[in-house]
Amino acid sequence: MTSNFTVVADASTSAPPLTGESFVNPFEDGTFKPGDNITRAHLAIMLNNYAAQMGMSLPVLTAYQGFVDDADIRNYAREAVERFFQAMIIAGRPDGRFDPQGNATRAELAAMLQRFILATETMGED
Repeated sequence: MTSNFTVVADASTSAPPLTGESFVNPFEDGTFKPGDNITRAHLAIMLNNYAAQMGMSLPVLTAYQGFVDDADIRNYAREAVERFFQAMIIAGRPDGRFDPQGNATRAELAAMLQRFILATETMGED
């Protein structure tokens, strides 16, 4: 199996040594951009891709009611954002925005990972 990433001369933009299916998708130009910050939308996409590839289910704990900036959530990220909101893994900013293109902070990453782990661990319990 091969990676879906485009190999380029500059090692800072080339793909990591990934093969087969990856939960990290390349950017539209085929590069990985390992030095770039991660947006809140891309973080949700990566975790959603990982859950799907691992066959993990997420609970639906609340209805998705949208964010004030719902129109700013790109179509390729919408499913992940909605699914992770319903599982109470992600939340919006205090002003009601999701801020999909905003950079995820270390604290947001830590909170999302903790909630993701707890949500996937408890799915098998009755």
